[in-house]
Amino acid sequence: MEQARGNEEDNYRFLSTYLHLLKSTNPGTLTAMHNTVDKKGNALFKYLFFAFGACIAGYQYLRKVIVIDGTAMKWKYKGCLIATSGQDENMQIFPLAFGVVDGENEGGWVWFFENLKKICLRRVYPFAQHWACSVHLFRNVKHNFHCEGLATVVSKAARAYTVGDFRYWWREIENRGPACAMYLTEIGLPHWTHSHFPGDCYNIMSSNISGSLNAAMQTTVDYLIVSMVEFIRAMLMR
Repeated sequence: MEQARGNEEDNYRFLSTYLHLLKSTNPGTLTAMHNTVDKKGNALFKYLFFAFGACIAGYQYLRKVIVIDGTAMKWKYKGCLIATSGQDENMQIFPLAFGVVDGENEGGWVWFFENLKKICLRRVYPFAQHWACSVHLFRNVKHNFHCEGLATVVSKAARAYTVGDFRYWWREIENRGPACAMYLTEIGLPHWTHSHFPGDCYNIMSSNISGSLNAAMQTTVDYLIVSMVEFIRAMLMR
């Protein structure tokens, strides 16, 4: 495998050179890399962000909902591949930006969002609203609260368009699973219900868009970091 794909450490050493070449041949592309320094003064890779110029240019034509999801990488040093995507007016998936972090933790997310803000959230970021994925919520309720039909009722409450319809399903939740009602209250109604969401989520209520994008990139988690970025570039170019 090393003869075919190269050495993993050498891949990280070549990464900054590759990113320079990537930007010079793809106008408008943005990249960022964050390193730490060990006790011996050696630079250690920490985070990566990249967004191709064509993706950045297409953001203005999308619904203003950004879907973000991460998938675990299988390299020697592990990590998490982050994919952000949107949806155009024809309801097609449109990739926006990608990143590599050490895990789905606060430090990695904050660094990634700071870079994402440079391309597509420059004006609306201070007013952006956060929405939890309704599919993940359904699965969490089904797994943690063992009550027949409760997860389905939660889904109906999440998708209710009016406050009146929501209250009908909310009473069902309280009757069937008081502990579940407390759990959902702690999340905050604006974060998972259509009727209480202060922004416009269009028809996007789950992270399935990014899930589909991750499925298309499934083989990349086996690649070394430069090969992975190149695979994504080639896939989007096709």
